[in-house]
Amino acid sequence: MKRTIILAASTCIAMLLASCKGPEVQGEKVGEYTQSLISDTTQNAYQIISLSRNKNIQGNIAVIGEPEFTLLVSENLVKSDMFDNINGKLNPDGLPDFAGETICPTLDSFNSPYASFLTAGKEDALSGVNVYNFVAALDTACYLNAYDTEKILHKSRAKLVVLSSLYSSSYGKKDIDTLRVLTNSRVQIVAPVNAMLDQAWELCGNGLNLGVWTSKEILDSGIYPEAIEDEKESRKDLAASYVVIAPDTASTVAGRFLDFMKQYSASGDAVKKLSAIVVDDMSVPVDELREAVKSVMAVDQDRYLTYLNYMSPDLKVIDLREAVATACYRILRSQNIFTHKIAYPQVKLYVTTASERDKSYVTLELKDKYLPEDLRQFMITNTPNIFAEYVR
Repeated sequence: MKRTIILAASTCIAMLLASCKGPEVQGEKVGEYTQSLISDTTQNAYQIISLSRNKNIQGNIAVIGEPEFTLLVSENLVKSDMFDNINGKLNPDGLPDFAGETICPTLDSFNSPYASFLTAGKEDALSGVNVYNFVAALDTACYLNAYDTEKILHKSRAKLVVLSSLYSSSYGKKDIDTLRVLTNSRVQIVAPVNAMLDQAWELCGNGLNLGVWTSKEILDSGIYPEAIEDEKESRKDLAASYVVIAPDTASTVAGRFLDFMKQYSASGDAVKKLSAIVVDDMSVPVDELREAVKSVMAVDQDRYLTYLNYMSPDLKVIDLREAVATACYRILRSQNIFTHKIAYPQVKLYVTTASERDKSYVTLELKDKYLPEDLRQFMITNTPNIFAEYVR
């Protein structure tokens, strides 16, 4: 009876949305592509999401987005050992956290860079890209090549989807959440910005003062204020505060940290000590950064005193890759959908490329001819062991 009521409610919501001029679900507007799926639930994409209502232990962990971010996030999932796999506590046990799982990175080369959507004023289109990629992760078929019209290859359905782009929290995640609710999908999504914010609040509690270490491009995009304000509202934590900073990129890790603190101390936001710093720049060795923080706190020098006044004694440094891995691990554990196989995580790569049939794009298993040379070199330099078989 409960399931009938839920399904009926979902149907009613969909009908109401289809009849409205401005599509909106619980105060959240949805994009054009999402609205088209809600308005016509017979579409294949909507049906694919609907098929993900059941527990799917054998499914994969899909990581989708711009190639470089996707590769680095996926590499960390393969190597991650932060938890005790028996009791789930934060304690490395020598066994990969995602042992027995299949990690499926999808390198969205066709739509990259995502920042170009914002430059062109096509934010709605970027939301559509993230929704489309979510559907592709749940599909059990993919294209053989750019000329394929039938999606003749079989692949496993994702049981968890990581939207690797920083932009996904503002452009796509809310639309996907809406579709998940309407279809009763059990597949959850992880977005890096949200994963880092979750960890910050978990470690520091309400009333935290958060520093965001990001790039100039992301700073200018405005995604963090929106995401943080949403987080504050959902947690009813109006006392929380934050500042978003793009530190100097030409210095050492320690020098960049000092520049970060210099910018913070000079800002009008420096009203209390920083509780945590979330770092989305994956070129920053987070262990070095943590050591730099410890060094500044430990050294009694006049040039550091100003910065010490703005640092909590237990200032946390939150890394994007670790936050994503933590979110994924806890979702799989809470839903009890680990494969429980004692085996090293497997990797299966996919890539998006232009369709030769129309102006759209298709998702393919990664073959040599679909791997651009710059991406090949990036994999060789940054992920030499994890993806070795793909760059021979």
